[in-house]
Amino acid sequence: MAEELGPDTYVNLMGQYRPAGRSDRYEEINRRPYPEELASAFEIADGLGLRRLDARSRRQAVAAA
Repeated sequence: MAEELGPDTYVNLMGQYRPAGRSDRYEEINRRPYPEELASAFEIADGLGLRRLDARSRRQAVAAA
């Protein structure tokens, strides 16, 4: 995304994700993300050069990790 759309593209890493609908068919998405997973996603996004990450999701990830 940083290369194709630019590093200032707003990204929300979905810290608020809740399984719904038919997510029960797919074990890997049939749960909320673990705090460690979300914190890792922010680290990866930072390393890839994404600069406009949702601040509220980041604060929640840091507080929960």
